[in-house]
Amino acid sequence: MELLINKLNTSIVQKDYPNAIRLKLDFSKTLKQKDPNGNYFIKFERCYFDSTVSIECKEENLPNNIFITFVGCVIDHLSTGFMEASQLKINLFSSYVKHFEGNTTVFPSIRINNCIGHFTINNFNKVNIAYTAENIFPRYWDIVQKEVNKIIQSQGDKEKKIESIFDIGTRYNIVDTSDVNFYSNLLNSDLDKFKHKLIRKPEEKVFPFRVKYLPSLSQYYDLKIGLSITYSPDSKDSKTVIKSSFLNSLALSGYPKGEVSVSENEIDNVYLKGFLPQGTFKVFNLQPHSLEGKFEVHNTNLSNAWIDNVRFDKYKTVSFYRSLFADARITSSIFSNTGVNFDHFTSLENIHY
Repeated sequence: MELLINKLNTSIVQKDYPNAIRLKLDFSKTLKQKDPNGNYFIKFERCYFDSTVSIECKEENLPNNIFITFVGCVIDHLSTGFMEASQLKINLFSSYVKHFEGNTTVFPSIRINNCIGHFTINNFNKVNIAYTAENIFPRYWDIVQKEVNKIIQSQGDKEKKIESIFDIGTRYNIVDTSDVNFYSNLLNSDLDKFKHKLIRKPEEKVFPFRVKYLPSLSQYYDLKIGLSITYSPDSKDSKTVIKSSFLNSLALSGYPKGEVSVSENEIDNVYLKGFLPQGTFKVFNLQPHSLEGKFEVHNTNLSNAWIDNVRFDKYKTVSFYRSLFADARITSSIFSNTGVNFDHFTSLENIHY
């Protein structure tokens, strides 16, 4: 099925698309009246895509900023393989995407906020991923949870369901992307350890924003976010920032040329495998949340790294194998209460994650 969208600033609300659909963007008849430096959008709100969604756009001379936005949507498979216009920018807000496949040659940008699912992002210009306390809205998330349970039960187990949207694991696999920013303010927010909160704001003009959901810390941990970033030898990366987040796992590999900064995070499992940074690599203020955490370094060159205030003593396993640390700066980090405990440090040839 093909859905032709030929008008900018188009909103599609609460539609169900049971079959595979290609979103074909064709603005050839309306572009002449548009400001090339303006901001334009195509927005899907509370829509359900039960099969593959692909985006096709091959036009030239588009405005610089066209945002394709999905809010409160459930998407089985979202693909950008037919995008040939770098002016397109993808926004995913408060949505569940079972599989996102971003693989293009035009280097678009994507912004993901408070989303759940599995995301593969390859050759993008900018990737901005955030989990933020100020914009979690039950109006969207309750609907998403209801639809996800329908999907689970339609697959054969009618009794099985998730009790919370936070119970769905989330994973990001990012390859050869120029600018990566992964950020959260949930660890720094006023979250109760076990109880969530509802905050009512009747003064809000937009109905879905009148009730906010503030999760508990334990719910945030239940997301079990995995982040893997790979840099090929030809990567044109400029900057990678991972800040103020909780991750179940972080895996870094390859040859980053720009700065890689990992600061103020709780990360249960850190895997540096074949990681050979050409630029600056900084790890500041890091510790695990789990008692079973791992910090494993395999065939990695950290000669120019700066590691500061890392709680190695809180990781159950700390492993270094065939890795270089010449000229690395390790400051204000804790290895054990009474110096290095060699039972705590091991040499593991294989890393599994």
